[in-house]
Amino acid sequence: MASKLKLNLGGLKLDKLDLKGVMALVKGHIMLVASALVITAVAILAPLTMMEIEASTAEVASEHAAKMAELAALERVQVPLPTSDGSTQTQNALLNQKLIDAYKAQVGKLSDDSIAVRKAAVALNRKGRSSAFDFRVAEQSPAKLRQIHLDAFAAYSREWTALFAKAKVAEPPTDEEIIDFLQRRRSAFVTGQFKKADSEPLSEDERVRLSAELARARLERYFDSASRVRIYGSPQDLGVPSKAPAKAVVANLFEYQWRFWVMEDLLAAFASVNANSPPTSAPVKRIDSVKFLGSNAKVAADDAAASGAGAPLDPSAADAAPAGSPIDPRQKVDVSQFAASFTGRSSNQLYDVYLVDLRLVVETSKIPAVLDAIGAQNFMTVLNVTMRPADSFAAASEGYMFGAAPVSQVRLLLETIWLREWTAQFMPDALRNRLGTSGVVADRQVPGPAGAATSS
Repeated sequence: MASKLKLNLGGLKLDKLDLKGVMALVKGHIMLVASALVITAVAILAPLTMMEIEASTAEVASEHAAKMAELAALERVQVPLPTSDGSTQTQNALLNQKLIDAYKAQVGKLSDDSIAVRKAAVALNRKGRSSAFDFRVAEQSPAKLRQIHLDAFAAYSREWTALFAKAKVAEPPTDEEIIDFLQRRRSAFVTGQFKKADSEPLSEDERVRLSAELARARLERYFDSASRVRIYGSPQDLGVPSKAPAKAVVANLFEYQWRFWVMEDLLAAFASVNANSPPTSAPVKRIDSVKFLGSNAKVAADDAAASGAGAPLDPSAADAAPAGSPIDPRQKVDVSQFAASFTGRSSNQLYDVYLVDLRLVVETSKIPAVLDAIGAQNFMTVLNVTMRPADSFAAASEGYMFGAAPVSQVRLLLETIWLREWTAQFMPDALRNRLGTSGVVADRQVPGPAGAATSS
């Protein structure tokens, strides 16, 4: 028989736990005990379980919120939309297929506009012009190549003469012409007014009257000449080659063509501001001189070679395929060469920069209008201007009738642009090689001799 122990805990007396009795009680009331344990466990563990569930739910909710935010961000985005003036404007937009299609259509329109602008620029720069001499055909024949310098000079001499005649560029009568004119007028006046032969002596009064008549006749002759002129200028002062080079340096001969195109544009600019007026009333009175400084990308032409001292081009190399880079209108152009000019432009694969030193006599008050006319004519930019007063009376003694308004001598440094998209087709292969261009525009071959190549 199990003994019973008395325990005294702080004055509380308990009998020793009867383990066998407890076990018997548990076995007899198993369901009751189990339920009690469950209730107890729930009471203890419930708070911990709820905390875990809440934490898990919050994490999932955060993930979902982040995903929804991503979708919302993708749904409404900042879209750079092109505007009518070529700029872009950023707007909030709902990204959908309609918007995408509209964006593509606008981008396509801008691309089409860009192509149209480029074509218009080429047309403006070219003005329907072609080369006065076909260098590329001449390069293909050894016989023509040997005399290409003579043939090119003859062709451009004819072109210059026709250009000056059309623009009515001329000088006043020469001294020899004036002397001959005055001698005939003197004879007519003496015989008609004094009833004397040319050899007869004249009285003092007759000499005074004759002198006044001849002075008046001289001015009349100058004014009559001025009425048939639109701008004063002489070929030797306007950069026209006076004689052919002694030898063929084909790469240098294209200089004839560049000079001719530049002079065409200059005369067109002066004609626009002069409005078909004679020098007595026109803003531009006279072209004193033109110096063609050349392309700033071209290897500096040897002056000796240009005058005939250079070695002729090897005929066997003339029909070799031109080497160099293609003419890609999409190419980015460097316009940061500010050491050369304030425009920052220099010759590249898209265009050549050709510089001109020009000296004019201009009505002083009309100088701004003349500069505007030059800038409006083609891709010309005035880089520098210097001026000083001119003496109209001294000019009149030499036959230049400038009118009563004050005039100035103006010196201009001009930058002209020539797009290779059209000029390259006329360049000889020797010049293409020198400039480092292949003569190919994107995927379109520039026409070869006699238009042999075709556009794709």
